[in-house]
Amino acid sequence: MSLQILKELPMEVPDQLISTLRDLCHPISTQMEALQQVVRGYVAKLSPSLEGNIDLWLVRNQNGHAKTLPLMDPFDVAVISLAYLSVLLVLGSVMKVLPSPKETALFKAFVRLHNLFLTLLSLYMVFEITRQAILSDYSIWFNNLDNTRGGWPMAKILWIFYVSKIYEFMDTIVMLLRKSFRQVTFLHVYHHCSIFPIWWLVVFMGPTGDSYFSAALNSFVHVVMYSYYLMATFHIIAPWKYYITIFQMLQFAINFLQAFALWYKKMPGYPVLLAQVLLFYMITLLVLFYNFYTTSKKAAQEKKRMEGKTQ
Repeated sequence: MSLQILKELPMEVPDQLISTLRDLCHPISTQMEALQQVVRGYVAKLSPSLEGNIDLWLVRNQNGHAKTLPLMDPFDVAVISLAYLSVLLVLGSVMKVLPSPKETALFKAFVRLHNLFLTLLSLYMVFEITRQAILSDYSIWFNNLDNTRGGWPMAKILWIFYVSKIYEFMDTIVMLLRKSFRQVTFLHVYHHCSIFPIWWLVVFMGPTGDSYFSAALNSFVHVVMYSYYLMATFHIIAPWKYYITIFQMLQFAINFLQAFALWYKKMPGYPVLLAQVLLFYMITLLVLFYNFYTTSKKAAQEKKRMEGKTQ
């Protein structure tokens, strides 16, 4: 596929979509301002210099593209993350008493649409992120930030990737409505609750350059994962079912290598803080997912052994 054909494909995130979403978020942000002032008041009492230092850091480190994108206020990110945890606790308690709607036609249809939407969205994101990387003449790694107008299309699609993490909170809600409490593990909650603020930081500081790589890789893994979930709702076993956790760990290992390389090289054109955060985050995910993989494998082997005894 030639560069000209790639350039002419109507895949770029429309500016109008960003503007519309900004307008939709504005009333929420306005309501948040009163609460934010209360919190700022408490922070000022605890440490008069802390509020000023935080504001100064935000001003110094905000990327130019992030200034025109919605949901870039860290206070909004904190409130959304706390709201997710609150819903998790409340719904988890309620569903221990109420019956599950999992057998209803409406719930089954919703779950199928949920997985279909995330499969298609992930497919779009991996294609558009890769397309923008090719058009921007990116190498695999070691790409500087592009704060010019030419970097705006990449910034938009990475922002879409960032806000998609809010909708992915629905995974947990579906599990709780199914009464699948054992699936709502520390790993699950940690992963969902941490990746959203981390990607806020990425888009806030560097929504172009090397940030593209982990977003494209994660989107590809999510195509594999959500297509499996979608097929499972139709009682179809995907051939790649048993490799999903391995795919995820491979993704984290590759991202770890990228983060280490960026941190070691200390590129002047890419924030070293992002490399450090990614490096630490990938270590935690590798440890947690490896523990999950080995525990699940042992449980499956034990189940098979017990079934053999009963035969």
